[in-house]
Amino acid sequence: MDQSTFEEFNNMHLTFIKVNQLINEVIEEQNIDISREQLGVFKLLLKHEQLPLKAIAEKQGVFKTAVSKRVKKLEEKGFVTRISSSDKREKVITLTDEGIRFYEERQRILYESFMKKLNLDKVQAAEFFSNMREVDQLLKQGEKNI
Repeated sequence: MDQSTFEEFNNMHLTFIKVNQLINEVIEEQNIDISREQLGVFKLLLKHEQLPLKAIAEKQGVFKTAVSKRVKKLEEKGFVTRISSSDKREKVITLTDEGIRFYEERQRILYESFMKKLNLDKVQAAEFFSNMREVDQLLKQGEKNI
C-alpha cells in the first residue's frame, strides 16, 4: 500500500470516529434516554421481527449476559417482550407497538439533530446518503468475499 492510500484510509477512519462522536453528542443533547447498544437491539428486531437472545448477542458481537441486561431494561420500559418460539428451551424477543413508536420518534429526533449539526441542506443530505450507500455496498461486497 502506498503512502497516499494509507493516509486516505487513516482519514476515513478518523471521519468515522467523528461521526460516532457526533451521534453520541446528539443522543446526549437530545436526552434520547436509550443507549446505543439498546438502539442496536431495536434495529435488529426491526429487521428480523423476533430473535432469541443468543442471536442478538452473536449479531452484536457480545456475550449473551450483556444482551440479557439490555433486553431486561427494554422490557422494563415496555419496549420489548419475550414470546414462545418453536424451540421450547428459549424464548424470542420482539418489539412491542410502544417500542416501535418510541424507536421511530427517537430516530427522527436523532437524524434531524444530526442534519442540523452538520448543517446539511436537502441537496447535501442526498449526496451524503448516496455516498453512504456506496460505502454500504462496498462493505457488503467485502463480506461476500470473506
